[in-house]
Amino acid sequence: MMKKTLLVSLLLFCSMLYAQKDDNREINTEFAEKINHIFEPLEKNRVPHGLLLDYAFEFTDLAAYNGKVTDTNAVHLGIYKEIYNTLLMAQVKRDKEYMYNPEEFKSRWNNLRQLHNQTVTFTPHIVLSGLYYKYAKIAATALAKEKIRIENDQIHDVYRNGIWQNPYEVKPTFAMSAPVMKVQGLTANISLPENLFYTNQKSTVQSISANFDDGKGYQNISYDTPIQVKYDQEGMYTWRFRLRLTNGEVLEAHTKMIFKANHTMEEQQDEYDTEQIAATKSYLGVTGTASLQIIDRHGDGLQNPLIIAEGFDPAILEPESIYGINNMFQLLENINLYAGDLPNTLDLYDIIYVNWDDSFAPIQRNAYVLEEVINYVNQEKTGNNQNVVLGQSMGGLAARYALKDMENDPNQDHDTSLYVSHDAPHQGANIPLGFQYLDRHVYKQFVKSPLLENLIVGIADGAAILYDVQTMFDAYSAKQMLKNYVNNNYQVDNQVHEAWQNELNQMGYPQQTRNIALSNGNNCASPQPFNPGDQLFKVKGSVRSGWLSDLLLTVYPLANTILWTSTATITYEPGFLLGILPGSNKIKADFWARALPQSGSEQIYRGFMSYTKKVVWLFLLLYILPMKTLILPPIHFLLTIIREVNIIPR
Repeated sequence: MMKKTLLVSLLLFCSMLYAQKDDNREINTEFAEKINHIFEPLEKNRVPHGLLLDYAFEFTDLAAYNGKVTDTNAVHLGIYKEIYNTLLMAQVKRDKEYMYNPEEFKSRWNNLRQLHNQTVTFTPHIVLSGLYYKYAKIAATALAKEKIRIENDQIHDVYRNGIWQNPYEVKPTFAMSAPVMKVQGLTANISLPENLFYTNQKSTVQSISANFDDGKGYQNISYDTPIQVKYDQEGMYTWRFRLRLTNGEVLEAHTKMIFKANHTMEEQQDEYDTEQIAATKSYLGVTGTASLQIIDRHGDGLQNPLIIAEGFDPAILEPESIYGINNMFQLLENINLYAGDLPNTLDLYDIIYVNWDDSFAPIQRNAYVLEEVINYVNQEKTGNNQNVVLGQSMGGLAARYALKDMENDPNQDHDTSLYVSHDAPHQGANIPLGFQYLDRHVYKQFVKSPLLENLIVGIADGAAILYDVQTMFDAYSAKQMLKNYVNNNYQVDNQVHEAWQNELNQMGYPQQTRNIALSNGNNCASPQPFNPGDQLFKVKGSVRSGWLSDLLLTVYPLANTILWTSTATITYEPGFLLGILPGSNKIKADFWARALPQSGSEQIYRGFMSYTKKVVWLFLLLYILPMKTLILPPIHFLLTIIREVNIIPR
């Protein structure tokens, strides 16, 4: 039989080929239509285990995670999700027993992470998830050996003398992952909930064991039973997992974890108190709360209070972190390491560190929480010294608002002598629009399952940094701070920022305090390292694994700070756009962004990407990111960062 080769171009630029959901997700339906046409005659009930790799939109190379450990197949959150999503898209028949849609898959894990870490302790609880599946693929020799036939660009089963010819190979995939990759401290509790181990081979699983690289060797893992690991020093550790089957076969997988020592936390964990504070005033009908960490320096009560309001803390993205990603111990550790004589100065103060329970909430809501914190300190302090209130980043805005609001209320007295604004964006924060368009563009792209009408998967679902960055961009408080915010319709929408900025400007600064502003910017007033209209980044042509990871590390200033310790840790965390693709699948990309022009109209972003899949004999060319170009309307805007410093002597 002569082999056929056909190139099918799926140009997804028009609304006919792209479905638009109410939430503005852009859903590729052409892949499902073409795949279903190719496999329509195939007898799906004969596919072993109901999973056919050739039928799937492949986010990663399942063959790389076959139960044999290599130097290049460590599994982490992004890879793990892409393995699962590939299996999800490989379904040729629905089985609700062992497969969940991506939203439910994520929520099941996150709910248990929250549950196991809801009590504040110094030992984070790492909730593992794992999977073991058998799936089928059409053998490379199936067409040559006439175990399938091609007719009218469709794949058909073959019967010889009335006997069905089996064209399939059966393959295993085994993976284990933690939801985070970096742990603060050298001790952790680890568990594997039974309902987070996904498999279509449950009856064949005999045991799971793990070697946590702590010198104890392999330990059996019992579902829902914590195991504590403790390391002598910080560093990267390799966790190795073994899955033993009832037939004696053993499959292996591994992941890498970074444990970072926090000496301040270890030394002072018994030297501080905690307090939960709730605001008495609501904003938009909701009252805020905060968790306080309090250090009474000399054991004689709050004699000399220093109230520190934390900045924007995406703690909800990482429940394993004590008091969130920013906390008092992290601050003191940094001060002890890098701040010269400042630790000696801090020894004069009793510290009250304010951890927002929801830093994504409107800044006004957290400002009202801070007012209640100040009232609490004033009630508890034992000396006559006035307070010092220091606000970091967003916390500087909340502190400014809270102090001035209290001054405007004759029934309140903040009893504060000094307000310190530490790197707070009083005139707004700037994230270049081109970068925001990139994140929004990729974030909105989804692919429809060939089998299930309502199942869609984000093409970058495994790129946790992208989703976490977008989650932060969309937070109400972030929109208040961003001078320019790109909404879900690719429009620059600054209504929230302008309303906040007008309210903040009308309130002004506290008048009963000495006000000091510090900036982490360039101390020599150097301008940005680019001019208006300059190209900020460009990626064009065939891209290698890891290209988007490198790009996001470059373009997002948060990537090496906040996101480093969140679930969006970059190192070793690929995902579809970042990771290992099968050799027959290829990515071509064309992305670039420019800085805003000084005046006039100019295109500032272009994004386009194609994905090619080989199905036995057929190549599918799929434009998974339809071309998006953004032309900025005429403006007059010079891209500079202006920080305002106001010092009002008392």
